[in-house]
Amino acid sequence: MMLHSKDDSFSASGGRAIQKIAKAAEALTNLTAGLQQYVKVDDEVRIAMTDLNECIQTAADRVKRKRNFFDFQLSCRRMPVIEGYPVQLELLFYHLIDNAVQFRAIERPLVITVDHTLLEENVYRSIPDKYEFTEHIKVVFSDNGIGFDNEFREQVFQFGKKAHLSRNGIG
Repeated sequence: MMLHSKDDSFSASGGRAIQKIAKAAEALTNLTAGLQQYVKVDDEVRIAMTDLNECIQTAADRVKRKRNFFDFQLSCRRMPVIEGYPVQLELLFYHLIDNAVQFRAIERPLVITVDHTLLEENVYRSIPDKYEFTEHIKVVFSDNGIGFDNEFREQVFQFGKKAHLSRNGIG
């Protein structure tokens, strides 16, 4: 993108306008990339045995390369292999780790913790005295970043909503 002409004939306000346009174009490019990821995830139709440890490690490696930031501790207890959508799960962990890196607290080292709990659910819960339990896992992801204000607690996990409007991403 041309930000300066050969004869530097832009006024100061014209130069600021060009910079504002360039910044908006970059934000739109990032938004488009995020939407492409979201649409691609919807194409995955086959459930497969998925090693969550591999998903998390691959996601962390991608974030390190993208952000050129390697100074964080990833504490992850051994995760199970589950039936799931591998691409979707890796993308989920990628965005969680990427958000942790983007919204880290500068004054302390970033620590990301991933843990899980095995849950059993009665599939016949609406039929009295009938029991068949299926196993599920609850994955808990936490970090020591800057967090967000309670005023955003309802919207922060909705598609397209953002707590930090100055940052890239869909929301």
